[in-house]
Amino acid sequence: MTFATKGTRKVEVRNERFLWRIRKLKHNFDQGTPLGAAIQHGEGGALLMADFGRCDQNWYGIEGPPITPALIKRCIDVAIEQGWKFREKGPRFVLDCSELLVA
Repeated sequence: MTFATKGTRKVEVRNERFLWRIRKLKHNFDQGTPLGAAIQHGEGGALLMADFGRCDQNWYGIEGPPITPALIKRCIDVAIEQGWKFREKGPRFVLDCSELLVA
């Protein structure tokens, strides 16, 4: 299942085109709503859910690093190295990208 292209951004990794968008993940009422990114190959295939482990509501007033196309590219590279088969249909691949925010 491919996601709608409206509202997505494009990045190219390893000569492949990927679409991505920022998504809110499961809500935690004590700590706000964590942010992630839904990423999919431009021609469809398995969905990659990148979890950044940061929230849209920062209770301490400290702003975290931005989620940029360069960060999305690093997430895609790591996911491929960990076995994400982006061209194949199947269950979504969940990746913890919180360590990439400080790299």
